[in-house]
Order: sequence, then structure tokens, then C-alpha cells
Amino acid sequence: MKKNICLLLFLAMSQMAYSQVIKNVGRGIKKDAEWRIERKIRDKIDQGIDSLEKLPKKRKNKKEQEKAVAAQTQRSQTTLMGSSENEMPSEGEGFVTIKLSTPFTPKGLPVTISGISLKYKKWNAVTVVIRGPKEEEEVKVEVSDSGNYLFVYNKLQEEGEYTITATSSDGKANAAEKLWVTDWDQVKDETKDLVDVTGQAFRRLKERAEALQPLISPKDFAALLAKLKVSHERLDGLHQLLNSLKKAKKEIGDLLKSGKKLSLNMRDNLALLNEMITTKAAEIKSMNAIIGTASETAYFPATFYPAMNVASLGLYFQPGKPVSGYEPSELTICEYIAMVNEACAAFSTITNGWVKTLGGKIKNIILDKAVPKATEKIIHAAVPAMNSSDIGGDGGTFMAKETSKIFAAAKFDMESLTSKLGKAGIAGDVIQFATDVLMKVHCGVFKGKLSHYYTFDARNEKRETWWNYSVVSEAAIILRYPKSNNGIIKMKGRIEGNATRFEFYSDPTLNPDYNEGTAGKVETTILKDYTPFSIDYASSLHDELGFGMVARGMATPAYFLIPIDAEYNTSTEKLKLFINDAWVDYIPQIVNLQFFIQWVAGLPKLRVSKFPISKSRLTINATLKEKNEFIVKKDAKGNLFIEEEVKRHIGGETDERHHFLRVNLSIKKE
Repeated sequence: MKKNICLLLFLAMSQMAYSQVIKNVGRGIKKDAEWRIERKIRDKIDQGIDSLEKLPKKRKNKKEQEKAVAAQTQRSQTTLMGSSENEMPSEGEGFVTIKLSTPFTPKGLPVTISGISLKYKKWNAVTVVIRGPKEEEEVKVEVSDSGNYLFVYNKLQEEGEYTITATSSDGKANAAEKLWVTDWDQVKDETKDLVDVTGQAFRRLKERAEALQPLISPKDFAALLAKLKVSHERLDGLHQLLNSLKKAKKEIGDLLKSGKKLSLNMRDNLALLNEMITTKAAEIKSMNAIIGTASETAYFPATFYPAMNVASLGLYFQPGKPVSGYEPSELTICEYIAMVNEACAAFSTITNGWVKTLGGKIKNIILDKAVPKATEKIIHAAVPAMNSSDIGGDGGTFMAKETSKIFAAAKFDMESLTSKLGKAGIAGDVIQFATDVLMKVHCGVFKGKLSHYYTFDARNEKRETWWNYSVVSEAAIILRYPKSNNGIIKMKGRIEGNATRFEFYSDPTLNPDYNEGTAGKVETTILKDYTPFSIDYASSLHDELGFGMVARGMATPAYFLIPIDAEYNTSTEKLKLFINDAWVDYIPQIVNLQFFIQWVAGLPKLRVSKFPISKSRLTINATLKEKNEFIVKKDAKGNLFIEEEVKRHIGGETDERHHFLRVNLSIKKE
């Protein structure tokens, strides 16, 4: 089945990020015992991570060695794993997350509230509190066997800020989100937001394209400007559609004020239309922040789009931090061409298919058509649905003739835009010209696949494994260089990929630190293990629609993006690879979780342990640390390629800590 990024963009918005700091083992016995457990586990993790970066050749004095490990660990954590303490094990109880289908909505429309908590016997429901400008309501929502909860709240009748808080099934943890409810007639609403952010994105695309003028021929630059003009005309069509929808919303608001009522079908379809536009505006706003500068603050709450740490991407395409003994090369024409491609990312998801789906919602509103059965089940679950008399006044329900007239212009604009977009989308022609013409004329490219496997084992004194995890990942690897180079050719590029599988095992009863902390007086029952969500292929290797790495990064779970440099010696036919610091590398929510019960004096206490996962840049670099030079071979047709496998063990298979790492590299010159 053909894989593409559209599925991922849907998954990214529906996949809930962990919103609570989950906790370590042993809490509830004694504070000093808890601290001792936490410290020892932290030391083991730190030393394991540290060992990947540097293994001392000779064993020093023990105290000096401990100081060196501590200092190197501090540097390693700050540089490679971020400075957040949430990356490290911590202690506590309870677990819950929360996500809203939209952060903004006109009053009277429903909003979906969903998340994750634990289900175990009497702990089978979360408590959701909706606190509005005037009133507060509490709702109990059942947790499914898989740990998910979901319901739709449809009593948002007052304008203003709402705080929606979820309390975990055991009552020990909370998570909250903000919701803004607006009037139907607002100067700034979701349609205006989408107009603004797409306009900003086009201005940036134009700036990036104009920066190529001194680097390419006048003929090619004129052709590029012609492609931009076509993209601008398509964007005007989108803005016309959004302005028509804004006018339609105002007319609905006027009818509601006159005493008319929304039918149940119209209410549900308007909610889905609002979510589509709000989600797209949030998505493009995030892309603008990623491609742009750190000074561009996001209008949407950071938690609304958790799939990527936007702040970490404010300096896209800047030279990576130098690795030891190597200074990255300066940007070349190849990187400037790539910048044009990535500036198109904001438009890459506004496809013909997306516009048709939007048009389907408009047609359903005009026909007063019921939402699909699966969606209707969700919308009307958990909270009793309001009937039409609850939404608006008593002047009668909207009739088909009224809605047909209100949305006639929007329907026409949607059909016109669909024909303009074709298969290329808004900026598809610009991407194709930059890739198929400019890049091929000015740059040489090595392209291929990098597969990576990493596993870690922690054992007790009896050599029993009490903690094990492994990560399988795949990535696209690309290296570019100006064709005018010869001799030793300096290249720039990236490793872009994602984890495709996580495996995890832990038995706290086999952990000597846990047993020491609990003094052997606590019975432990393991309930469930959670590994991070992943997809089984690399999105960077299956992007048939050409969405670009910014769009892929926002849509792909367990994503990483690592800038690299290389030196290709044409005389020795060897290529040396240098791994720079990552631009993106596993957001903090990429952890393994274990839920278990501690029975203290016959009373159960729910505990949650968070087990960190080493960053991909760290483990890939550790694998290639002792071998980063590869022979460039030729096939029967004279095409250059590299096929290599690199393996590395750190520690022995019966040692207290053991790391096994493997990288398979397959690159070919295009």
C-alpha cells in the first residue's frame, strides 16, 4: 500500500503527547531510601550515556574517575539530551494526559477532549473539570482497557477563556489545557489566522527565492519567478475561499442573534470545519516558526502541536556545531537551493485532497447532512447531546435554502481552487523546479539509507537482566556539494529519520537498588509497560508527495534530524563522515513507561517509572566513533556507491551494563 505523509499529518494531530512528568521507583517507603534509589539509577544511566561518548583507556584513581565521569556526563546531557531535568528519572504517583481537538471555537460548537490514563480495578475513570467564565462542570469519563479516554463537550455557550483539567484515574496527577470560545463574528478567527500565516509563508518563500539571483543564471531566475507567480495566484484562490467562509460565519451569527437555531447536523459539521481550518493554521504557524527565527512567537499554544520541539529548530540550515577536530564547511549554493524547497513546506500540506475534504464539509453544511456514523458516535458519546433548541433562539431551525445561500460563494471558491491546484498543490511547481533543475545543474548529490540498531542491558550481581530496551530506526542520508569542487570535496547534508520500533523490559524486583530502597518489605505487581508510539518505516524515505523535512518532522513520531559534513578524497577514493549536533532528536516524551502497584501494609499505591531512551544522534555517533571513513566503490556501470556495516560493543554481554550498536549504510551518487 502506498505510504505517504498525509497519514502522518493526521496521526501527529491525533497522537497525544505525554503531558505529565512521570515518576521513579521506590517512593512511599522513606525519603532517604527514595533519594538513594533515584541517585543510583541516575548514575547508571549517566555512566551508560557517558560511555558512548568516551571510554577511558586506563583506569584512573577511583575518585578522579568519578569526577571525570560526572563532568563529562554534565556536558553530554547539556549538549546531547537538553538541559531539562524531565529527561532524567524522577519520582511520584499518577499519570494522565489531555488534548483538545482545537484551542479555539465559536460558541455553541462541540470540542473533543481526549487523553491517556491507567485503568486498574477501581481506577477506571478520569475526572474532567471544565471551568468557564461563569460556570464550572465536572464529568467522569471512563478509561478504556487500552488506557485511552475520549468525550465531546458541547455546552460552550459563553465567550471567553476556559480551563479544562483532567485528573488521573487514581486521583494523583493532573493535566490541563486552555480553550478560547469566541463569538461567531470575530475580526480575528481561524479563517483570518490561516490567511495570515500562509501570507507570511509566501513572503518568506519569495525572499528565499530572490536570494538565489546572484547564484544562478538570469534565465533560471526568470523561470523561478514565473513559478512563484503561479503559486501566488493559487494562494489568492485559497484566501478568497477563506474570506467567503468568514462572511458565511458572520451571517450564521446574525441569524442566531435574530432567534434562529442550528440543527444538530449543522452544528456537528461546523465543528468539523472549524477543527480543519484551526488545525491547518496551527500547523503552518509552527512551520513558519521552524523555518523562521526564534523571535517569531507562536500564536497557538505550544502543547497543541507536541510532535516537535519548535524552539529547537529556530536556526534551520545554520552550520552545525563543530565536532572534535573538524570545522563544518560554509553554506554553498546547494544549501540555498534546499532553503527554497523547505520554504515551500508551509504549503505542502494544502493539497488538492485537503481542499476537497474541506469542500465536503461545506457541502454537508449546505445539505444539512449527518456526519459519518463513526464520527457521530464520538460526538454524541459521554455527554448528552443538546437538541436544536439549545443552540440559538426559538425562531426556527436553519433551513436548507438559507444555508445554501450563505455558503454558495464558499462552495464556488472551493471548486475553483480545486481546479487550480491540480496535483502540484500551491507550491509544487517551485519545489519541482528547484529539485529537478537547479539542484541537478549546480550540485552533485549522494543519497541513500542509514539503518540503526541500539540495545542496552542493565544486570544485577547475579547477572540477571532487570532492565533492557532497544531501538530500531531508519533514516535517509543525503550529502550535497557544488559540482565545481575537485580534489578533496567538502560536502554538507543530513541524516533524517525516525525510530521504527521500540522494545522494553524491566523487572524492579531484580533491581538491587529497588530492593535496597524498599527494604524487601513491599510487594510489587507490574501492571503495564508502554513504549513510545512509532511507525514501521522512515517517513523521509517514503515522501512521494515531496512535503519537505519540516512537514515530515512535525508529522513523524520519534523523529530525528542530524546535520552532517563529509570529506570525499577523490585520490584515495575514501569518504569521511562527521556527525554534528542534532537539530531535532526525540522530544522529551520519547521514554519507556512502566506502571506497577506497590502493596504497602496491604494498601495499593499506583507507581509509574520513566526509563530514558538515549538520543539517536548520541548512539549513531557512538557507533561511528571508531570508524567514520568509508571506501567509495564503483558498480559495473561506473556509478559511485558506499555499502558498509559498522558494529560496536561497549561492555560485555555479562557485565553490569552492556551496549550494542550497529549502523548499516547504503549510499549512491545520483
